[in-house]
Amino acid sequence: MNNKVEALVEFVARHLACVFDNDEEWNAIPDKDSMDAKTKWEYLQDAREILSYPDLAFIDSDIHSVLCGNCDGSGKYSYDASQDCPYCHGQGVVKQKIESIIPLTEALREE
Repeated sequence: MNNKVEALVEFVARHLACVFDNDEEWNAIPDKDSMDAKTKWEYLQDAREILSYPDLAFIDSDIHSVLCGNCDGSGKYSYDASQDCPYCHGQGVVKQKIESIIPLTEALREE
């Protein structure tokens, strides 16, 4: 997750540089190499401050293995446990996309 948060911070910093240094629109595509080291550091600090506003959140989504809800993780579907669950194919787990909403203040603090 830290890489995703860092990418978000850099994204905001580059867009801040577009607006304030180049008088471009916020939605302009910024050049990654347009900031020198000092300017980049300043914009990264500004971006962290903006993103640490308490009401903002980071949505982290990833594919996880979770217990099958059809067979409760047993892998069997019938009462006598003679048939494999058709949903998880007898594995007991399924792949599922899980989204976690994490306050950005918490995510930025962890870096």
